[in-house]
Amino acid sequence: MYGRPIYLKDGQTITGIFYWRDQEGKLNKIQLNYATPELHVAISDLTTLEQHEYVVIDEQNYHLNWPPLKKDTGIAIIKLSPYEAPKEGSRWR
Repeated sequence: MYGRPIYLKDGQTITGIFYWRDQEGKLNKIQLNYATPELHVAISDLTTLEQHEYVVIDEQNYHLNWPPLKKDTGIAIIKLSPYEAPKEGSRWR
């Protein structure tokens, strides 16, 4: 599989494809421009990823947005967003 190392917070490493989808399109007559980071991994790696809140790709932390999109090809696509660790004393009550 062509890919890069995806680092997990417990020290494990899996292989995945990091893809930054940059698209333009239309929704009815509204012009859309957006960019979304995605992680493409083997479906068998999902059980490992479910135990983690974020992954590290190119020294950048990304939050895993569930549920993933599972393809018939054995690949799952997970949308990512920038991850920020919770700050001390900022818990919702």
